[in-house]
Amino acid sequence: MAKESERMRALKENFMTLHQEGYRIPEIAQRFNVSFSNVYRSLQEIADANGVSRESLLRVVKTYPRERELAEERQRVRVNVEELRHDFSEAGKMIDSLIDTIDRTLKEEEENDNHAG
Repeated sequence: MAKESERMRALKENFMTLHQEGYRIPEIAQRFNVSFSNVYRSLQEIADANGVSRESLLRVVKTYPRERELAEERQRVRVNVEELRHDFSEAGKMIDSLIDTIDRTLKEEEENDNHAG
């Protein structure tokens, strides 16, 4: 028995969610970079794993366009909270450094003005 590819494993795990969001089989196949025929051949296994009929997976689920747009947006926008915290921390350090530089420059100018005057 051939080993299942990582792409097909991921497809099988996510198929039902994408199908329920209104994605058609060719769109799901494209998303996981597998052929339409590979998905089609796996439908019975997906149906069995999810307690549904294979025929139900062949039907297009009607969704409102806005729901689908939101689902696509959720896929595009993935926030890594730790990375975001790190980036904000680094930005804060840069701002603090700029403030220190401005304070030193103002102090030096004030001292120069006092010595000149």
